[in-house]
Amino acid sequence: MNREEIDYIQSTIGYTFKNVRLLNQAFTRKSYATENPGTLDNEVLEFYGDRVLDLYVTRMMYQEFSRLTKSGMESRMSEGELSKIRSSFVNRETLARCIQSFGFQQYLYLGKSDIINEVQKNPSVQEDLFEAILGAVAVDCNWDFQKLDRVCETMLQMATINSHLTF
Repeated sequence: MNREEIDYIQSTIGYTFKNVRLLNQAFTRKSYATENPGTLDNEVLEFYGDRVLDLYVTRMMYQEFSRLTKSGMESRMSEGELSKIRSSFVNRETLARCIQSFGFQQYLYLGKSDIINEVQKNPSVQEDLFEAILGAVAVDCNWDFQKLDRVCETMLQMATINSHLTF
């Protein structure tokens, strides 16, 4: 990615990387890394980003729907209702829409077969990119949860993309 693209991504997600290589790695598909020895792919960053997202959404749901009382923790929602709400935020279609709204899929580093198959249009690939970006931020900020919360909130755009739900 060139400097302008990096600046666009950073300003869009609301985070400036100390180590820009992590941002580039978040956009690197395994097919590209395989064709370019010495290049690292985004799969492990994706794994960590998935966990960041799970924690963020779970914490937001706890803050919105639950409270601690003298008796213990009470929730306005049942476990089943919480699972449905969580899945509406953390699903392939929602995360893909977020990536599409930013146009980030165009910056993916793709191998030849990925280019031919236009995988950047695949919601699963876009979901992976969303999670890899969060993973890269987590590693870069040394798991600073205030920074991670801000990036998650920005990337999810909960107020606009998921306006039918409220936290």
